[in-house]
Amino acid sequence: MNKLLLGSILLFVSQLFAQQNNGILDLYSFVNKGLAIEPLSQEKNFDVKKAKLQKKSLRNSAIIPKFEVTFAVGPAPRYSITHDANGNAEAAYDFGTIDPFIGTEIKVMQPLNIDRLIYGMRASTYAIALTECEKRKSSIELSKSLQELYYKYLFARQMVSLATDVKSNLEKAIDNVRNQLDSESSDVSQDDLFELRTKMFTIDDGLYQAEHGLESARRVIAFCIQDSSFLFKDSILSIRTEKTGPLDTLKKLLLCYHPDLQKLQNGIKAQQMVVNTSVGELLPDAFAVGGLKLSKAVVDKNISNGTDNLLNPYNNKEGTLGIGLRFNLNYWSLKDKYLIEKNELDKLRYKETYASNGLLLELETQYNKVITYMKRCESAKISFDNSESLMKSVVIKYDLDNSNVKQLISAYEKNVLCRKNYAGAILDYNVAVADLMVKTGLTFDEWLRIVNKAN
Repeated sequence: MNKLLLGSILLFVSQLFAQQNNGILDLYSFVNKGLAIEPLSQEKNFDVKKAKLQKKSLRNSAIIPKFEVTFAVGPAPRYSITHDANGNAEAAYDFGTIDPFIGTEIKVMQPLNIDRLIYGMRASTYAIALTECEKRKSSIELSKSLQELYYKYLFARQMVSLATDVKSNLEKAIDNVRNQLDSESSDVSQDDLFELRTKMFTIDDGLYQAEHGLESARRVIAFCIQDSSFLFKDSILSIRTEKTGPLDTLKKLLLCYHPDLQKLQNGIKAQQMVVNTSVGELLPDAFAVGGLKLSKAVVDKNISNGTDNLLNPYNNKEGTLGIGLRFNLNYWSLKDKYLIEKNELDKLRYKETYASNGLLLELETQYNKVITYMKRCESAKISFDNSESLMKSVVIKYDLDNSNVKQLISAYEKNVLCRKNYAGAILDYNVAVADLMVKTGLTFDEWLRIVNKAN
């Protein structure tokens, strides 16, 4: 019994820790959650659905677009057929007696220009592909924005921590100098106290801005993932470790996956179908028509024999079926429409001649920028390490000689600046890598699955 109870407790505790860990987001889980939840990106799903519904509407409108059924009920004087002495039939209306009269009419028309329907359906298919390309491009840009937001949040939190630490140390230094002045120490002067106090606004201003940046980032993150109680796994901004090359591999991936190229290719195909449809509109419209009319007097008192009842106007059966042509005499207007659509197609084809080269140039520029930012990180790290060494050396000297306050302040300012510059260089590099993914045409998840595994 005790073992069973202990096992239940351990299971509960393990599930509790698992739930807590599930609430902690690293970069990968944060980006994926944002892509799945972010409200603005979800609007693209409606655009894709709209394109699919438009294709379905086009198909349905081409299948008997005109199918009308008319039904009428009304009063009518009773009609009868009588015969004279010679046996001739005569019609007679009895307006004193009103009977119900019913009638129905059916009209059907079916276009026979099947080629236009085929071109229209193909154009709709490419239109769906266009909206899907737009959605994918939006996801890629959102993936980059989420990564940038993640690292800027860590940067802002690190700056708040740095500014808080600086302010605390400055206040301690002010108290230390004040105490030495109170004890009439000759190692410090009133100018040293004033020197320290003049630094307070700069520190406070940096802290206020860092706190504002952190709070702004927190609100945006909460909006993107629809969760204000999020927690990030990373607490310190560090250089990201994803692979970023080689450049030749990225160029090949761009040509295969970039949504702008896919959008352009589908746009050319869709526009070609529109041009083909415009050519078809220059020709006459062919169509098949059919109709049926039925009418009947509910109370038919016609008791004549033979074919006399055919004279009854209330009892009617008519049917029509035929094939027709419709000519649009405003030929020049249709021709102008064709020329406009053809010009748009030529424009897209011309754009195709330079689009890939332009995107490759942007990719290469961004790739070189990533390399440059990595060098900045390495240089900033060297400066930071040296500032740490300088700070330790000055602190040791200050402990031996308290009169060297200005040297301590100078060393501390250099250390703070180097820490800030190093964090800023890391932020720039991490965001540049995210931008490199956009230039390649890949989301963060696709980058990890394709680029990292390819290297």
